[in-house]
Amino acid sequence: EKASKLMMPMLLVLLFVIIFRSVTLPGASKGLLFIFQPDFSAFTLSSVSAALGQVFYSLSLCMGITITYGSYLSGKENIPKSCMIIGGLDTVIAVLAGIAIFPAVFAFGLEPGQGPGLIFGTLPMVFANIAGGTFFAILFFALVFFAAVTSAIALLEVCASFAIDSLGWERKPAALVIGTAITLLGIPSALSFGVLSDVTILNQSVFDFAGLVTDNILMPLGGLTMCYYVGWKWKPEYLLAEIEADGTKFRLGKLWVFCIRFLTPIMVGIVSVTGFYNLYLAIR
Repeated sequence: EKASKLMMPMLLVLLFVIIFRSVTLPGASKGLLFIFQPDFSAFTLSSVSAALGQVFYSLSLCMGITITYGSYLSGKENIPKSCMIIGGLDTVIAVLAGIAIFPAVFAFGLEPGQGPGLIFGTLPMVFANIAGGTFFAILFFALVFFAAVTSAIALLEVCASFAIDSLGWERKPAALVIGTAITLLGIPSALSFGVLSDVTILNQSVFDFAGLVTDNILMPLGGLTMCYYVGWKWKPEYLLAEIEADGTKFRLGKLWVFCIRFLTPIMVGIVSVTGFYNLYLAIR
């Protein structure tokens, strides 16, 4: 736990180091324009879907994490305040990550549409242009690795909790069996940047294909199911009562219920339909 608390501040410090070097590279201004200058000609249904899919992934929505860990909270927690803080910090870090990566992408003449793999192609070049870059690179990717492990543990808890509560498993066997299964399923994606780099599924790497299926299809479908259950099957007043358990009035309650019932399903539906459409295009 102490290591986890130190990890994020260290990653943030290294992120600012990368930003400083990235924005001072020759041609970095093109990357900043790419991030902050709107290009409405590139605004398409697919771009909206990609953005909403990133929201699902970044905030761990519809993975069961929020439900599982939410069940561990005491009644004294101010849930709306916590959600605002998490969403705000997530957005700030996302913008900082973009400033760290895209100026370097354009400075080194890389392709900005490479997706999540950019971190492994761009940042090593940035570190190569920093004094003591090898040390910083090792430290940064080590921290990224441990951050990924902690995220995997959070996901593992969802499955383990289900096995414990619904199937009657003991915690240790549940963690061992499910953790092993998750590791085995993740190996092809991990190797898609190495020995399996030539292996493609529907013209996409294993890693990118897994991201397409999960971020743009499975999680949005889970979101639609959740919106239906919370907004229509389960009475919203029960959920509002839980949110206000700490004694703080949730002033946006009616608007929130409206969004859950109508607005959010439409937006999530766009992601799902576009995800299936992109999969259809890949098959063709």
